[in-house]
Amino acid sequence: MKHIIFIRHGKAEEKWPRIDDWSRKLTEKGEEKTREYIQAVKDKIKHVDAIISSGSRRTKQTAEIVAQELGIARHAIQYHSALWTRESGDKKALLGMIHS
Repeated sequence: MKHIIFIRHGKAEEKWPRIDDWSRKLTEKGEEKTREYIQAVKDKIKHVDAIISSGSRRTKQTAEIVAQELGIARHAIQYHSALWTRESGDKKALLGMIHS
């Protein structure tokens, strides 16, 4: 049986006219809280087959922190646009990722 853990990205910088949503990065507090959360649940996570993230800056940063805290190589992170968009075709792609 697969166990799936969904983690929302950490606190990101505010939206500004000059920063598009895709490019917003984590704040220092967002990075800190992400590390704290993973440390708190680390003992409950027995095995990780994959870390799957959208390609936005803040979700990449969050995935990299998760990988680092769990001792997983960065190259094991998979980036998929299906996690960013809300298109129905992308939902099917997401389900396909989960089933594989």
